[in-house]
Amino acid sequence: AATQRPVTERALTDALTVSEPGWRTTPSWFVHGERDLNIPAAALRFMAERAGSRGTHEIAGASHAIAASQPGAVAAVIFDAVAHVQG
Repeated sequence: AATQRPVTERALTDALTVSEPGWRTTPSWFVHGERDLNIPAAALRFMAERAGSRGTHEIAGASHAIAASQPGAVAAVIFDAVAHVQG
């Protein structure tokens, strides 16, 4: 939070500079808040599906700052991802 800046137009409009986005080739898991007021839940669900999420967790009542407001839920998703990657 100490270093996060407001989103700029450039962040939303710059062209992709890598040949392949990481979400296309790297296994991913997704956790988001159902009451995120910055990014609509439908958009978050779409992004998770597009990325081929191996586990999508929508936390009821959680906000955009889910890592701060629901650290246990976020940690559980991380541990789940680690367990799946390690086999």
